[in-house]
Amino acid sequence: MLHRQLSYICASTCLLIASLLLAPEARAGYWVGAKAPELTMDGMVRGPANPDDVKLAKLPGKTVVLAFWSINCPSCPKVMPHLNGLVEELSDEPFQVISVVNYPPEDVQDFLENQHQLDERIWVGVDGMDQSITYDYLIMGVPMTVIINDKGTVAAVTHPLNVTAEAVRDVMAGKAPVVEMPPAAEGLLDKELPTQLPIYEVLLRASAQDGYSRFSRVGGLRFFSTPLRDMLFQAYGVPPSLIYSDSLLLSAKYDGKIIPPPHRVQDAREMLKTMLTNSFPLTAEKEQRPVEVIAMQMPNGPGPELRPAADEGDWIFELTDRYVRAKKTPMNYFAYRLSEEFGIHVIPETDEDEIYDFTVSWVSMDDEDPRGFKARMLEKLGLDMKRETRVMEVLQVERSDLPAQ
Repeated sequence: MLHRQLSYICASTCLLIASLLLAPEARAGYWVGAKAPELTMDGMVRGPANPDDVKLAKLPGKTVVLAFWSINCPSCPKVMPHLNGLVEELSDEPFQVISVVNYPPEDVQDFLENQHQLDERIWVGVDGMDQSITYDYLIMGVPMTVIINDKGTVAAVTHPLNVTAEAVRDVMAGKAPVVEMPPAAEGLLDKELPTQLPIYEVLLRASAQDGYSRFSRVGGLRFFSTPLRDMLFQAYGVPPSLIYSDSLLLSAKYDGKIIPPPHRVQDAREMLKTMLTNSFPLTAEKEQRPVEVIAMQMPNGPGPELRPAADEGDWIFELTDRYVRAKKTPMNYFAYRLSEEFGIHVIPETDEDEIYDFTVSWVSMDDEDPRGFKARMLEKLGLDMKRETRVMEVLQVERSDLPAQ
């Protein structure tokens, strides 16, 4: 998600499990009681220079407010004076506000210096290309805040203007603050939310096949319109382009959730394996196997259409079977999307972190075609797309209820 603009809608997620410390009448959002995922900042604009120092584990005894915003969000600047006031009022308390932004550090720095001011005591970090923080917390609308208590438990999810000093002090005292969720969020992701939230919940159902895939690891696992291939990736850790099946439709999409009791949250991935194994049913075996891959190399430097990313403009990435248009895109993400689009594993053997702008089209996937994909990649981008056979770890999954051949 680094270097990209997200088109946000106002939404939230649901979680269950009221913490034993929470007052039963308190209403603070459906994430209350979940263990907060660790932070994985890609870079820092303010605060500790090393992103590895911006970890919940390194803030023992502190209440943390994560403030998600975007420099292109019209309403986000309106909450900054409120956050500044909050920091000032709680300056003597064990409290830290951490902003999470989805733009390049230099753009965020310019925004803060020339347009809108944030108190210097507020840390400002940049989420990574994998969108790990935004996806882990299932933030689908900005501005949004997550309050985390000193034990690393989510205490509330709400609009920043609802985060008052009183609400924060309630969290410090081990209580759930009474804050309102955005009105449009409550029923958006789970229209079957029961009156009494469950203690342990497992769900798997067919999804709309044209839906936008989303995945969250907050307090368990939640997936929306997610292909079976990607669910297997989450369960077994093998890249989707190296998962094979002769009997399962790996592109079929599903909605689901695995919400274990609080003391079993760390076991959610193993539970996903069990759910997939029992539901289809299937067997999954990792093995070393020679497979066809594309080694993406840059033997003679960037081609004429592969330019260092410009400072201005938003992140853009469009890929079809005939063209690619990209701005502020690193090669590792390009390789990942090529793997996803063409169904063959692409290995980036270039400077993966270098960010580029480029546009190129082709007329076919025929390696011998002078206007085909391989020729155009080399001519326009300087990328030599070598088809090779390499021994890779793959995941072979099959239905286990079929008769033996």
